[in-house]
Amino acid sequence: VLRMSEFLKGSLQVLKVGEKTYAEIKADENFKDALKLVQTQPSFTIRLLCFAMDQQITLNRDKELRKQLAHSFNRMQIWPNTDSDAQIAQTLAPDFLLQNPKLKWYEFQQQKPLKDLKFKDSEIIIAANMEYPEVLALYETFSNLKIPARVDIQKVDYYASILKNRPNIFRISFQPIYPDPEEYYALFYSKNPPEINLASYQNKKFDQILEQAIIEQNAQKRQALFLKLEQILKDDAGVFYLKK
Repeated sequence: VLRMSEFLKGSLQVLKVGEKTYAEIKADENFKDALKLVQTQPSFTIRLLCFAMDQQITLNRDKELRKQLAHSFNRMQIWPNTDSDAQIAQTLAPDFLLQNPKLKWYEFQQQKPLKDLKFKDSEIIIAANMEYPEVLALYETFSNLKIPARVDIQKVDYYASILKNRPNIFRISFQPIYPDPEEYYALFYSKNPPEINLASYQNKKFDQILEQAIIEQNAQKRQALFLKLEQILKDDAGVFYLKK
């Protein structure tokens, strides 16, 4: 806060800020003409909505149902003013690490009742530590699809509450210690402890390919393995990608 106030007074010539603060400065008519952008760096942080795959509910048993839900979740409506500084994620690992701009996640289709739905669960619990617009949008999606759901906000010890309470769907953000695709896919490696694999995701083929990628020395072959992991995650639809 002190650095920002000094910057606005003209006492500080260089300021490093995050995406949100940068957007606020750019939008300020009093300062945008006086600013000179020296450098931008891509964000390594990802934001996800994960299904707790250890929960025996309808959505977890039927991946085709999750795919229909993915098509009904309008991410562009959540961030209608998305630009190059804050793009909608198409992959788990940031695309600049995958070097493949052709990968695409599920595109929005007009919301309609889910096909052949035999929904027997009482309600879907969506957890987050704040009322993020994407969480409220997912709740609205369930409402439009006539699926009972509620949002559970846990402001204290949020990640511990995910392990303890096991909400059906939960929002997480993640920034790797080392910016490598391997770090992102480890979030869904079944042999990792629950503190890392919060979704309790299990897929033997995914595990085998990730293990192969970890020891692969050839960069191109390694990239090809990561793309296979992306395809598995998309096909399972156990995680919804948000804004990167």
